Formats: sequence, structure tokens, C-alpha cells
Amino acid sequence: MAIRLLGPLEVDGLERRRLGGPQQRAVLALLAIRPNEAVRAERLIQEIWGDDAAPNAKKTLQVYISGLRRALAGRNEKITTVGGAYRLDIDAVDVDVLQFESLIGRAESTEPETERLALLGAAGDLWRGPPFTDLPDLETLASESRRLEELRLHTVELEIAAELVTSDPAPIVGRLHVLVAEHPLRERLSALLMEALYRSGRQAEALRTYSRLRAVLAAELGIEPGVSVQELELRILQQDPSLLNAPTTHAPGSVIRGYELIEEIGSGAFGLVFKARQIAIDREVALKVIRPEFASQPEFIRRFEAEAQVAAMLEHRNIVPLYDFWRDPSGAYMAMRLLRGGTLEELARPRPVGEVLDVVDQVAAALATAHANGVIHCDLKPANVLLEDGVAYLSDFGIAAVVADTDSIPARHSEYAAPEVRRDSAPSERSDVWGLGALAADLLGDGIDDAVGTVIDRAMASEPATRYQSPLEFAAQLRAAVDNVAPEWNDRPLTNPYRGLGAFQESEADVFFGRAAMVESLVDQVTASRFTAVVGPSGSGKSSVVRAGLLPALRSAQPDWLIVDLIPGRYPFDELVGALDRVASRPLPGLAARLLESPGEIVPTVKSMLPAGSELVLVVDQFEELF
Repeated sequence: MAIRLLGPLEVDGLERRRLGGPQQRAVLALLAIRPNEAVRAERLIQEIWGDDAAPNAKKTLQVYISGLRRALAGRNEKITTVGGAYRLDIDAVDVDVLQFESLIGRAESTEPETERLALLGAAGDLWRGPPFTDLPDLETLASESRRLEELRLHTVELEIAAELVTSDPAPIVGRLHVLVAEHPLRERLSALLMEALYRSGRQAEALRTYSRLRAVLAAELGIEPGVSVQELELRILQQDPSLLNAPTTHAPGSVIRGYELIEEIGSGAFGLVFKARQIAIDREVALKVIRPEFASQPEFIRRFEAEAQVAAMLEHRNIVPLYDFWRDPSGAYMAMRLLRGGTLEELARPRPVGEVLDVVDQVAAALATAHANGVIHCDLKPANVLLEDGVAYLSDFGIAAVVADTDSIPARHSEYAAPEVRRDSAPSERSDVWGLGALAADLLGDGIDDAVGTVIDRAMASEPATRYQSPLEFAAQLRAAVDNVAPEWNDRPLTNPYRGLGAFQESEADVFFGRAAMVESLVDQVTASRFTAVVGPSGSGKSSVVRAGLLPALRSAQPDWLIVDLIPGRYPFDELVGALDRVASRPLPGLAARLLESPGEIVPTVKSMLPAGSELVLVVDQFEELF
């Protein structure tokens, strides 16, 4: 791109000062908006100075043209004189405005929506800010700026319409609220907001959006909304099924809750892994998708969020960071750091002994951190050990422990799952010792000497009590057997249990002390009553006692209960719907509208979403926000 007008005026490869002062740059902009067109000198003078042009204005214009010619010397772009006019000779592809218009035109006639979004994204990338912001306030440039701003807004509408077809509509709602507030008379934006709200289960809000648009148009212009918007209101009132034609898909190009799927990079018995782009911060991640038939198991629903919270807090150089996670009736999702070196599963066997020892040491250190936080891995298969720059990273922390206790989940049948896990017994740290031994045996192959074989045999003993106490002990014994030295290890990494001014979370229950009597009283109260309030001054520890005290105790006392939390915020019914989706076994379209219109039916409505026979505990933090 040679000349950029979508923002401050720029010419690629030239410093701004070489283009001269504001009026000289304005001459270049006036020629650039009419590329390859002869513009008479009189017209340029009128556009720059208007009726205030000095007698020597033509001479001044010639000076400006000479300065611009010197700046552009040696480039393909040049200014030529045609009679009494000037012309900027330039290829159309070298002006960002023309590229912008071309990409939008192509997008409007392109299918499917994923390809349309790519073209619109490319057009949006050209936009650097309001056009001509560094130039004098000339009417011609101001008019062109208004035209381009209108075209950009049209692009935004096209982009959002395509996203509503390919993506989860809920994250789009906030963006549309802002746009509608900025452009209250623009019917298309209000219609898109209505559609996004309805597809997010917020029928009542969608209808209120129509009412606000109608009132604004009547007050400002004395007109009714257009026919297409009126028809959309009727379809929402009638709950037209065709409005819900954007189910969550797991195909490359689709967008799920702000993550654009790029390509599938792995698959297993209970899920898929995609390379994805986190759109908000333009970061590539690995997005793991657990299939809905597993993610909808009642035991999975009960445990997933609490286990994932713990996994997200694990910090170790050999643990794949878990950035984000959520669950809804379409499945469960985990966004993790994207590692590009493949997995142990992809490497040829056997591996060099030194390489195996390094991998075992690194995985054992990762497991030690997990065990210190109460997390058992349960599924140390090679596909869960990722590689990058010669370093091993362990993934899927906590999730395998959830699925191992869930009926029909393949993790318990893995050849790397300890015998007690396969027998449906509770896993322990020594279950991971067995898995690490199986991993080492797999990597070493048949070339194992007696000393090493003895260490691996003990690690993989059928009875947990016979195995080594910890993965670190096994790793030390394995290295000692190879090097013929005495083993040394430290079982527990140092951790700091103090949260400072932050609230304790459920995952930190094992380091939360001093409220045992209160927690016991709260458990009795919640068990006996349908409503319990924890009241106290700000900073007195209400959130900590509920999250790190009450909730773990409830899970232990009532293992079949479902627990979900929310903070009301500005839209409490929407937060409620989002919280319920995290534990729902099936979606319920129009849920927000149902709850608003029939509050007396909230209990049967919610029960119809949950696994049969479930009891739900709803934790409302910052309850005062409701008032």
C-alpha cells in the first residue's frame, strides 16, 4: 500500500515531514481521493482556501505540487500536469481507500460466511482511525471522511451479521449495545441486537430493544421502524424456530465464545483439540472440546468447574497453562497454551535413555505441583505430554480425574490408567506413579536392564501401597538405577498458602483455616433451608468462607448436588442464565424471557434444564448489586 488515507495521511517509505506542511499534504489527499483523475488547479484552490484565496494562491499551489513531486521522486507514484490540471498517477491497489472498497464489495457477494468474515477482517485491518485527522478541516475531505465512516459502519454490520451465523451470539451482545447507543437511529444495528439477544435466550430484552428503537424514531423523526425490523419483532414474538439457526459448530472457521477455530490438531475418544485464535487479544491457543455426550454426564457437570478451577491455578514450568474454561449444553471447553513441538506419542520408540530420564524428571516435577494442590492426573499417556524446544509439558490436569469417575468415559479404560482407576476405585498420588512408570516403560522399549526394570516394576505394582510414594521418588530412583548412584529427591515443592487481601477460592480449601464452626453451621443451614445469607462488613471474609469453606464441605456432604455461582452485575437475569447453562443437561431457548415473565415458575423451569433428580445450589456473590 503506497498511500494511506484511512487515518492520518501516510505514504509508505516516506517520513511525514518530507510531505510538507498541512496544506501541502492536503493537496496530496485531494488528488489521492481521485486517483488517475485530472483535477483542475482552480478546483484545488477553491477546496483549499475557498473564497479566502489570496491573489498568489495559484503560485502557492505550484510550490506545493513541486514539493510533493520531490518527495515522490523515484517512486511509481507521480504527479503529472494535464493542461491546467494535476493528476496523481497510481495503481488502484496502492490506495488503501480503493482496497477497502474493493474488499467490502467482494465480501457482499461472497459465501460462505467464514470467507466473508475473512474479507471483512482484511478490510477492517486497513482502518487506522478517522480519515484525514492530521489535515486542515476542508469541506471536501470532511465529506469524504463521512462517506468512509458510513462505509466502515456498514462493514461492521456485515461482519456482525456473519458472526451471528457462525458464532455464539452471547459475546456479540455487549458490542452491539455500545454500537446502538452510539447510533440510536440506525435500524440495522438495533435489528442485529434484537437477533443476538433472542439467540442468547433473552427474548424479553430483544423486544424491549425494538420498543426503544420505535420510541427514538418517533421522537426524533416521527416515523415507524422499517418493514424488515417490524417483521423481525413479529418473528421474535412468535418464537420463529428459524431465528435459532446458528448452533455451535466445531468446524474450522467457526467462532466459539470469542475463539476462532483454525484447524483440528488432535482428537481422542472423548474430545477434539483445535488450534484457535483468541480474537480479543489476537493470541493463538489450543482449544480442547469435550464432546457433549460426555460433558452432559451428571457427574461431569457436578465436578468439572471445581476441578478446572484448580487446574487453572497450577503454575509450573512443565505444566501447560490453562487460560480459560467453560461448559454449556454443547460441550465443555478448555483454552490452553499452544505448544508446537508435537507430543510424545508422535516420537519413534525406543527413545535415548538420557532423553527419557529428562522427560520423567520434568513430568514428575509437574505432578508434584499438582499433588500439592490436590490434583491427580490419572491419564499420563504420551498424547498428554507436549513438547517444545526439548522441554516436556504435561496437559489435561484435573480433567482426566473428572472423566475417570464418570460412567462410560474412556479415560478409565486407558492403558496408562492405574489398575485401581480401571476398577473404579478412587485415584491417589500413587495412581500417577503407576502412570509415570508406564510412560517410562513405553519410551524405553525393550532395552531395559535389570536395575531399571526393577524400578519400573515397583512403580507399576498392582497394589498402590507397594509403589513409590511419589512421582519424584520414582524419578530419582530411575535416574539412580541408570547412573548407579544413591537416589536423592524432595517430595514437596514449597508453596505459599497466604492470599493477602484476595479471597480464598474453592481450590484453596486445604489452606483455609479458622472458620470450622462457621462452616459447619452454614452447612446445616443450607441443608435445612432454601435460602441462606452470609452478611458482614466489606473485607470480613464472606466470599472466602463461602468459596473455600462452605462449598467444599457441601460437595463432601452432598456429592449429588450441583453448585454454581454468579455475580449479578448490570444484567442479573443474563448472569443467571449464563450460570444455569454451566450445569444444564439440555438448552432451554428463551430462558431469560421465561424467568422475567413468569418468576413464579422459576423452580420448575430450572429443574427442567438439570439432570434428573438434581438439587441445585446457586451462590450469588456481591448480592447487594441486585439493589
